[in-house]
Amino acid sequence: MERWELIKQEDAQRRAAQNGDNTDDQDGAQPEQAQLNADGEIDWRGCYMPESLKDSVLFTRTQLLSLINRKRELDEDRVNLD
Repeated sequence: MERWELIKQEDAQRRAAQNGDNTDDQDGAQPEQAQLNADGEIDWRGCYMPESLKDSVLFTRTQLLSLINRKRELDEDRVNLD
């Protein structure tokens, strides 16, 4: 197994151990089923890279935070104008 798969498996076991039998029968059935569905899904993050990035826009973390702050400022200004 790859390292990230081992880490994911250990994390799932740790969460299961923390949850234990603390859930009620009614409320515990639905989240438990959702957890089983989520664990069965393949994590595709980082698995796909297009052949060319010529049409893509790439941001650094700093640029993204700057854009988020600017949008927040514009939203506040819009509320003040209304």
